[in-house]
Amino acid sequence: MTLSKQLLVLLISLPLFGNISQEQQGKKIYLKADCQSCHYQDTNFDSKNNKVKNLSDLDNWIVGCGLKFDTNWKSKDETLVLKYLNNIYYQLDK
Repeated sequence: MTLSKQLLVLLISLPLFGNISQEQQGKKIYLKADCQSCHYQDTNFDSKNNKVKNLSDLDNWIVGCGLKFDTNWKSKDETLVLKYLNNIYYQLDK
């Protein structure tokens, strides 16, 4: 394979490397903030017995925890964590 073809293959492949899903990004942010120290396993995310009834409630909890524990999350970080928690635990309507 010629050098130009190798470079073309590399350039086409670049977006595939390091491009993780929003859910994976949210999980990474969540774990880095050590949220699981309070929200261990699945027990604190039982949507049937939880105070979180919609995405607005979930967003409020995420923002509140971020402020209480000084996570320094940006709005985008909070949105990614919301997507992660909703997809994995809550499955609330969008």
